Amino acid sequence: MDQGDPTQQRSSFTRLIAQLLIVAAVIAVLSGLLLSLYAKTKQKALDAKKQLELGGIHTTLVQYYIDENQAPQNHSNESHCVIGKLYNNKKCLRELSRDGYGAPPTSPNDEPYYYYDDDEKFYVATKLSRELPKDKKCPYEKDSHVWCKFYIK
Repeated sequence: MDQGDPTQQRSSFTRLIAQLLIVAAVIAVLSGLLLSLYAKTKQKALDAKKQLELGGIHTTLVQYYIDENQAPQNHSNESHCVIGKLYNNKKCLRELSRDGYGAPPTSPNDEPYYYYDDDEKFYVATKLSRELPKDKKCPYEKDSHVWCKFYIK
């Protein structure tokens, strides 16, 4: 029985291995592209959730301001407080949950929600993962990643 030329068998085997390596490389490149796309989509969804939650906090703050004729106190010694954080045993925006407006949500990632209040306005802000265009960024912040909703008193 003739087994064929051993050189031709090795050449066919080598060609098959090369084709399998090419297929594996194509799969690896496509997987990398899909994972990158997934990560970007996940980050955009997280930013959208943060904007939606800040919008809800803002609406609650405006309602509180209309009902109480004053904005909630900022209990920190700075220009802002981190929403939900304790300052001198008082939580930032504790008035909302104490007065029946519901506890404000906390940020779903490491960038917290901030509450600012001064004599002219109050606003809530957070830092997003992407740089915002000039017309979308918070006018009171220098960082182009900061998004806010404000209310002029």
